[in-house]
Amino acid sequence: MSAQGQPSEPASDDGAGAGATFDEALSRGLSSVHFDVSENVRAGDQRQLDSADQVQSIMSLTGASFDEARLMLSHARMQEAGIDPMTGLPMDPKAVTFGNMRTRIVQRGVSVQSDDGDKLSVLRDMGFPDELCRRALAESIGDPERAALWLLNRTLEEDDARMARRLAEQEQLARQRLVQQQQRQQQQQQQQ
Repeated sequence: MSAQGQPSEPASDDGAGAGATFDEALSRGLSSVHFDVSENVRAGDQRQLDSADQVQSIMSLTGASFDEARLMLSHARMQEAGIDPMTGLPMDPKAVTFGNMRTRIVQRGVSVQSDDGDKLSVLRDMGFPDELCRRALAESIGDPERAALWLLNRTLEEDDARMARRLAEQEQLARQRLVQQQQRQQQQQQQQ
């Protein structure tokens, strides 16, 4: 995979580390199969890799490979930003996220896919079509209760939309009748 097309971070003066061109990065060993900068060098790409010095420093201090050093730097940045690098969730215990269910499932080692058949049949038994049940399970991260709520909310929204359409149709019909009635009255007045 080439690093070409990967946007580089804007240069900053916050001490994040000096940059290096792709050519300099390649000559310093800052390239790998997963982040191959040789395409960028061949294309004459002059963008800066802003964290090159930091990555090289981590490589020197720890003996880590280029990819390992990039990962270590990413984890450190995530921690500085208050994000748990292992889960990607905020470390603040007061933070509210909608990903907590997925985290619980992953932490327990339970596969969301493991009993989708049973979950699917429960939702199917509620009278919903298979394709909609599958979508509901995907939207709810495999939680059948959330999937049922998603389906019910969707049904209510569809009912609301149907009702709104009916009301609009009735309103349009009433307008047409009113126009017809006014036209008849005008015709009657003209006949007199």
